[in-house]
Amino acid sequence: MKHGQLFNMPIVLNGTSGDISGSSLTGIDTGKILQVVHVDKSDYFSTTSTSHTDITGMTASITPTSASNYILVEFRLVCSGGDNNYSTLRIQRQIAGGSYGNPSVITSGSNSSDAGHSGADTEVSYGQYKTYNRVCRIKDQPNTTSQVNYKIQVRSQSSGFVLNRTGHSSAGNTSSSQGEGTSSITLMEVAA
Repeated sequence: MKHGQLFNMPIVLNGTSGDISGSSLTGIDTGKILQVVHVDKSDYFSTTSTSHTDITGMTASITPTSASNYILVEFRLVCSGGDNNYSTLRIQRQIAGGSYGNPSVITSGSNSSDAGHSGADTEVSYGQYKTYNRVCRIKDQPNTTSQVNYKIQVRSQSSGFVLNRTGHSSAGNTSSSQGEGTSSITLMEVAA
């Protein structure tokens, strides 16, 4: 072979050549992303409920291939509401068609009166003229090969919570300067 000469040769890995897919990788015992479920929500949602309320369209389902694997749950919400308002977001989990709530929830802390919230339980503070991106990722191990559903809930002050547009535009004051967006929830099964 002469220096600088190019050859059109296949790459050979583990004695084989050709295409490589994630499912055909060997020698990697943990950390593989086995499947991804992604849901976008581009329409609007609003509530003035001071109790935890489901955000419509922000639910996703995944069926783990092994009970030992874990699920990365990530959400991105475009939030707004009334002036000087805050809201609390949380993720809840349902396994095999059971109920949302204990014991089929992602829990954190020891406050049994608010059981069912997760490490993603977070406060959002905003004004009516702005939207804010709230991104959160948690690791869950549901210990099942049955279908697992995850949903996002919000609890607001009486001045309200708005998703995917500003509180100002939700009140009918629409203009090109009012921020709008798309929210999403993503589930990833990761090999344990």
